[in-house]
Formats: sequence, structure tokens, C-alpha cells
Amino acid sequence: MIERVKLKSSLIKALLSIIDEILVATAILLILIIIKTPIVVTLTVLAVSLTILILLFYKAYKALSKPSTLDIIGKVGEVVEELNPKGLILVDGVLWVAESSDRNEKTIPKGVKVLIVDREGLIVKVKRVE
Repeated sequence: MIERVKLKSSLIKALLSIIDEILVATAILLILIIIKTPIVVTLTVLAVSLTILILLFYKAYKALSKPSTLDIIGKVGEVVEELNPKGLILVDGVLWVAESSDRNEKTIPKGVKVLIVDREGLIVKVKRVE
């Protein structure tokens, strides 16, 4: 359900981000109709305008639907380079520099599953998943 809400929100935001371009394209088409340009010219301008608007919408939607780095907290990853005290973990196909949040366990070996509990800049704090 949450994913559906995020999808709808991203679609609306993408549409709102190109509203200026939609208004400009509409105004140009209205001017062409008012000055009675040949239908071929009007249809060509319409086709080009729609193509550009669809590309702009797609680009805006893709940018808005990318997961935020703030969404990383609470995800589970795998240690790919031993954390001693810092190392690398892999989460959703992305490498992160990580260090253990547990003061007693500074070293976490490669291959262990870890949970991201915090983020400080580009470094995530993790704890071992039981």
C-alpha cells in the first residue's frame, strides 16, 4: 500500500514539474489554430510537443521515483569487506562504507548480514543481524 502511495505521489510531482511546458505547448498550439496555419503544420507541432512532454515527464518521474539515501536506515545488507572498524557493505546493489554501531564488536567479518541503524554523512552504522 505504501509503494502505491509513493507511486501516485511521484506521478503527481512529475506532472506538476512539467506544468509550465504543458502551458507553453498549449499556448503555441492555440496561436497556430487562431492564425489558421495549415493543419499539417499544426499537427507536426502537436506531435513534436507531445513527444517532448512525454520525455520530460518520464525523466522527471524517474528522478522522483529513485529511492532516497534516507531510506537506507532499517535495510539489511551484507558485509563485502570486513568491518575493522570500517569496511564495505552491499545494500540493494549499492556499496556503502560502514562501521559497527556496537562498541563491543568493532570487527564484523565478510559475508555477515547486517542491519543499518544510522547514517552519518556517507558512512552507515550497522549491527549484526541475529
